[in-house]
Amino acid sequence: MELLAEAGDVARGRLLLVLAHHDARDLSVDVWTFESKGEDDTLIPKGAPVQLLPLIPESAVDAEVLDDFVRTRAAGHSPAARPQGVAGEDAPAVLEQLHAHASTALDTAAAPAARVAALAAFTRGLDDDLLFSRQGLPNALALMAKDATASLEQGSSRRASARWGDTKISMLRKGDGWTIDAVR
Repeated sequence: MELLAEAGDVARGRLLLVLAHHDARDLSVDVWTFESKGEDDTLIPKGAPVQLLPLIPESAVDAEVLDDFVRTRAAGHSPAARPQGVAGEDAPAVLEQLHAHASTALDTAAAPAARVAALAAFTRGLDDDLLFSRQGLPNALALMAKDATASLEQGSSRRASARWGDTKISMLRKGDGWTIDAVR
């Protein structure tokens, strides 16, 4: 398992953890809910984990679960964090890394631990709005798993317009590296 993101709702005594994990059958991105109980504020699991994000395009998304997570993350009183950004010399080099991560994450013959690590690394390369959209992760995984050539159309030290094959990709440099913020 690898932690992808977290969000807390202090007012409700609730913590949401988004984890990439492999259950010996399938790779998934699920949300685990914990609630604070008792006077010592001990966090205990509330129910079973629920799929948050699909990995295959056109897969069903539980919009209510995803919307609840996005609202909790966006709340001003809510602590929220996730590792974001892929270090690289430039945007095309990062796209090559994301290609390797996507290919491994989707490779059912790869070791489960390698798939989990690759998926976690891949999500760090997606901006929040893209990652936490209904089809952002599966579409980005499918695109970046394809063999293509990365190229830079234009860029600065903070923003870049790049291509993965024929697809235009907008990228932003964050504190820890580059993220994809839009695919056109």
